Amino acid sequence: MRADSGHTCALLKDTTLRCWGLNYAGELGNRTIIDTATPVTVLSPSDASVISGIAALDCGGGDTCTVTQEGEVYCWGGNERGHINDGTLTDRYLPTWVGGL
Repeated sequence: MRADSGHTCALLKDTTLRCWGLNYAGELGNRTIIDTATPVTVLSPSDASVISGIAALDCGGGDTCTVTQEGEVYCWGGNERGHINDGTLTDRYLPTWVGGL
C-alpha cells in the first residue's frame, strides 16, 4: 500500500489495484475526478476493464505509477508538470503507458 497527501492505493494479492481519497486530477485511475472514501478499482487504459498484472506501485504529488509483471510502466493523475512523462501536460484519468523497463 502507498499513500501521498491526498490519495492511497493498495496492490492486492490478485495483482489488481484499489485506490481512494482525493481525485481532483484522476489520481484514482477510474476514469473520473470524483473523490471517494471507498476503494475503487483502477481500470485498464485499453478497454476500461480492471487493470491487473501489477508488480509495484508508487503514489505521490497527485499522481500514481505502476510497474507490471512484464516491466511496463503506467502512470495517471496530475500531469501539470509533466509527471506522467507522456509528452503532454494533460491530467490522465486512466493508467497511461509511459514505457518499459
